[in-house]
Amino acid sequence: MARRRIRKPDSGALRMLKGTGVTSSPSYRKIENHLTEYDRVVSDYERRWGFERLPLLVDVELRERFWAQMDRLNEAIHSENPNDVEHHVQVTLRAYAALEKKAREMGGKEIEGVAWTAPMSDGRVLAVVRDLHEVAVVKRDMPAAVVYSVQEMAAIMASWIEQNKLVDDIKETFPASTISKIEPIEKVVDDEIPF
Repeated sequence: MARRRIRKPDSGALRMLKGTGVTSSPSYRKIENHLTEYDRVVSDYERRWGFERLPLLVDVELRERFWAQMDRLNEAIHSENPNDVEHHVQVTLRAYAALEKKAREMGGKEIEGVAWTAPMSDGRVLAVVRDLHEVAVVKRDMPAAVVYSVQEMAAIMASWIEQNKLVDDIKETFPASTISKIEPIEKVVDDEIPF
C-alpha cells in the first residue's frame, strides 16, 4: 500500500535557496500553522486507531475517496498556496472523522495496547501484541521490551520450524510438552538420556 502521509513544505532557508513560491514568512507561517493543527488532530486518531489503520477498516469507496483527498492535500502543500492548504487541511480532517464514524459502524475497534509478556533468557522482556498496529503503542509504553505482533511471530515461527523440524515433531508427538530451552542439535545428541 502506498503511504499517504503529507509532505511538509521546505524550511525558510531552503525555500530561499530553491526560490520557491512561498518566500514571505507570513505565508509560510500560515501553511505551517495549518499543518501543525493537522498533525495535532491526526496524531490523536493514530494514537487511538493505529498508524494509517483507519482507512483499512472502511469500505473500498470511502478508502479511495480518503486517499484522493490526501493526494489533494499533498498537492496543495506542494503548490505552497496557504489558502489551498487551509482548505484541504479542513477537508482532510473532516475525512478522518468520516473514517472513524464508518470504522465504528463496520465494527472496527480502537487499539488497546494489550500485550502478552514473558521473560527472555537474555534478561529482556518479550511482548506479543494481537495486531501489527499495536506494536508501536506497546513499544512506546515498554521501550526496553522486544515487541512483536502475533502475525510477525507466526512468520518467525514458520521460518524457524522449517529449519528446526525436530522441535515441531516433539510438540506434535507430546502436545502437553513445553519448551524451556533450545540448544543446537549437535550439543543435545551427545547428552545422555536422563531416564
